[in-house]
Amino acid sequence: MRAGRLRHRVVLKRLQAGRDGLGQPVPDQWKVMAGPLPAEVKDLSGSELLRAQHDFGKVTSVILMRYVEGVESGMQAVHVPPTGGGEIYHIVVGLIDVRRRQLEIYCHRGVRHE
Repeated sequence: MRAGRLRHRVVLKRLQAGRDGLGQPVPDQWKVMAGPLPAEVKDLSGSELLRAQHDFGKVTSVILMRYVEGVESGMQAVHVPPTGGGEIYHIVVGLIDVRRRQLEIYCHRGVRHE
């Protein structure tokens, strides 16, 4: 993998349950698992759907980066400044190459209701 392709910065987050200072459960929160990491963020396709009079916009994207252990479905990748604007990507699957050198993360972003 050529380092020149990895011009973006991404933070990986995992949803975790937590407890406050008194040991009481608090709502699940997104915790940083790794990052910011060098990556290449690329949109693969875009679609606009009209359902139940709501506008849904969803973009399928791929994030290419060096191998990071523990990336799985349900996590988030956040494209952070200076190369991104805080866009949140919802991870669908992470594919690892045979030598565990690179990771391709397929994800969705931009699902919105108006």
